[in-house]
Amino acid sequence: MRKIKLTAIFLMLSIGAFAQSIDDIGKIALSVVMPSNTDNISSREFSKLKSKIQQLTAKNGISGNGYNSNFVIYPKFEIFEEETLDAGLTSKVLIMGELSLYVSQTENNLIFNTISIPVKGIGNTKDKAILSAISRINTRDTELNAFFLESKSKIINYYENNCDLIASKANAFIKKQQYQEAIGLLMTVPEEVSSCYQAVQDITVKAYIAYQNNRCSTAILKAKSKIAIKDIKTALDYLSGIDPDSKCFIQSDRLITEIETEITRLDEREYSNERARLQQEIKEERLRRETKNKLELVRINAIKEIAISYYRNKGMQTTNYNNYNRDYNYDRDERIE
Repeated sequence: MRKIKLTAIFLMLSIGAFAQSIDDIGKIALSVVMPSNTDNISSREFSKLKSKIQQLTAKNGISGNGYNSNFVIYPKFEIFEEETLDAGLTSKVLIMGELSLYVSQTENNLIFNTISIPVKGIGNTKDKAILSAISRINTRDTELNAFFLESKSKIINYYENNCDLIASKANAFIKKQQYQEAIGLLMTVPEEVSSCYQAVQDITVKAYIAYQNNRCSTAILKAKSKIAIKDIKTALDYLSGIDPDSKCFIQSDRLITEIETEITRLDEREYSNERARLQQEIKEERLRRETKNKLELVRINAIKEIAISYYRNKGMQTTNYNNYNRDYNYDRDERIE
């Protein structure tokens, strides 16, 4: 019987490959990292395995679509035994092995938690046997549930212990006018870490207002250029992104008044429907600016969008997981029994 140990170099996928959304921000999240390539397991099988890991994270209250790479979960799939069985007219392939999952914090190359579970699959071909083994992984397995619960607890503990350091780093970014970096870092703190999450909120708003002040002059200029060509809708879009606490807010209010005046001059026959729609948008924008709860919601969503954009624009990040596990190399160890 042949024993085959499959090993691979694992690479961090491009952050843009993750399904990112505002809903993922503020949650404990694990970016699912898969091997970039291997000769032993097909891309279809890795896709199936990734989907299974995401099901496991979701089942245990963790987002599997981490918008940043602060914490990752990655698999090590090993086949220890492969056997061809005679089963009447059609032979079957039986594989037995082990799936290991690693939860790691990438910044310091620390493995936070690991688990290994046996896997077994059977199919007409080796590929189908591997797919069978992955399909048989039970998302309700108590051992796996305990692993994710413990991982979640360790991540919360990490943020509690490092809250002051995160705040200090964010303030350093703000001093360097690296506002997006500050917001991106601060928004990695999950809401479930209530003590730290509340502690960094003031810093987050400070970074956001500074970011707004840095950009609002450009937004005003763009809005004016759109008003000049009667592109009122786009002008309003630019102005609606200006925070009431930014230095350009009074100027943006004046421009909205100017837009209202401009709307009354629109030709009745050509713009009657457009006028009503724009007037409604202006009404909603003014209400938003005057209503504290709506303003806070818009601000929170805008901060989250900045964080998502920042990590998306960072592009490809490559991590060699030899840093985590010295057994990982691109050799294949084969032994004959």
